[in-house]
Amino acid sequence: MTERETPAGPPTPEQTALLDFLLRVPFTERAQILATRERLLYKSNCTCGCPSFSAHLDGIECTGADWKLPPEAMSLEDRDVDPIEVLLFGCEQGLHIEVVDSLGRKGLPLPSPANLTLITDPNVDGAWG
Repeated sequence: MTERETPAGPPTPEQTALLDFLLRVPFTERAQILATRERLLYKSNCTCGCPSFSAHLDGIECTGADWKLPPEAMSLEDRDVDPIEVLLFGCEQGLHIEVVDSLGRKGLPLPSPANLTLITDPNVDGAWG
């Protein structure tokens, strides 16, 4: 069974820490996400080897498109050379947390908030749920 085929389950400590970090940014859908957070079940959503994951209400996967939410983060080290970006997207069932590595390295661990700078994209404020 591949990581993507593994059933959704409770978050890892690393997933919790990263989502907590991203949710520090105030945005329209934040209160709704926080109110339903206990119902989110997590799983890998990657096909390329990165540590991206999804968090869906009751583990029910989305079938439609997702949209960008304002919080994002970027690695502190080598920001101009090889940054790792973390992007937050909403979908009709929850969230997608995308980890983008400019070098396309496989098997990277989920980045720690201690190694990230929190950014707010002022051009984005999607509609969640």
